[in-house]
Amino acid sequence: DYQKICSNKTSNGCPTCLKTYPSCINKPNGAVLSNESFSNTVVYCVNGRAVNVTTCAIGQFYDHIQRICTSVLNNDIVRFACKQRPNQLLPHPIHCARYIRCLPSNNIGSSGNISFTIGECPYPLLFSDGLCRNYTSAKCGHRREPITPCEYEELRKCPRNGSQCLEDSSNTCPDKHEYTCTPCEQRYPTCIGSPNGFVPYPNRLFTSDFVSCDQQRTLSILKCAQSIFDPDARRCGLRLDTVITEAQRNTVNFCKKYPRAMIPHATHCARFYNCSAPADEGISGVSHLQECAHPQLFNSDLRVCQNFIEVLNTAGCGKKFQPKHYCDYTSICPSQRFPTCTDCRKILPSCERQVNGIHGNPPGKGTTKGFMYCVEGRVLATSLCAAGSVFQESVRACVSRSTIARQESG
Repeated sequence: DYQKICSNKTSNGCPTCLKTYPSCINKPNGAVLSNESFSNTVVYCVNGRAVNVTTCAIGQFYDHIQRICTSVLNNDIVRFACKQRPNQLLPHPIHCARYIRCLPSNNIGSSGNISFTIGECPYPLLFSDGLCRNYTSAKCGHRREPITPCEYEELRKCPRNGSQCLEDSSNTCPDKHEYTCTPCEQRYPTCIGSPNGFVPYPNRLFTSDFVSCDQQRTLSILKCAQSIFDPDARRCGLRLDTVITEAQRNTVNFCKKYPRAMIPHATHCARFYNCSAPADEGISGVSHLQECAHPQLFNSDLRVCQNFIEVLNTAGCGKKFQPKHYCDYTSICPSQRFPTCTDCRKILPSCERQVNGIHGNPPGKGTTKGFMYCVEGRVLATSLCAAGSVFQESVRACVSRSTIARQESG
């Protein structure tokens, strides 16, 4: 009603002003919400006049029960809203990709509770004006607008394919509670901070993987067919051997230009150039050169150290040297314990030229004090036999000395 606040008043009143300053006409004294199901604005009325207006922060709404701004949505608040609007879709008051489906009044439970479900739009859609809409046209208002894939609850869930489930990660697999799956952030790359269009897959620079981004949203995950993605030209067509040659020729300058690059070694399947590591910590005196721990190999597709079986079954090693023995790894020799790798090989067990399975330790003898477990020429475990027994190569098991004595006497 005041000219200095509403300077563009028309015959329809002042609708823009009313959104900011709700009317208290014919309203009871006290806190009064707007006509929305969930509001981030509450006006305090006294004798038909608005004496104060409180606006909650982004991602919060006004809880009329506790009379506070909150980011916690409880069932009582939802049931109250659904009681006013049964059989409708309501925008979630906090999350712009979610919505509340108020069920028809005949779905009221025996306790009298209103029934509802909470749904979520497919990524990257947002809920606006009663529908899941494209993020370019949706209006979130005071609701928090999700941008990355992992801000959507459905994408955070683990895949139902048991083969995708791995141990020691953050999310539990729905079909195997004893396992956990690869965290969402590792399954879906983010485009935060990236320009629109094609960009390298985060942490996989100079691989065949790349991402299509728009307004910092991950639209698709793509792969070059017979080349790797060029981060400068932002297109496929680059050859990995060209990149490796450039990295080897002047590693320090290469890593200054691409400080997040992880480049596989040209001839060694467990080594790689880590541009994010200090240059002076490279092995064998080579700047940025690092090596996976035994018995891991470097996955040239994912640019991570992995169990050798995983690498051999996926990216492979091609014609590169595959370290198998403990002493093939520079972290083990040369070292203070093993000044030379010849000393190392004399002491540590070897599965080289052995078939997969259990063998005596050391191999090639009829009986030994212990045994080792070999896989693809690598020692994965060793153990001593119990007191009074030895490992017998012919049966590949620990056998008591008295049994062997009887066998020899018979």
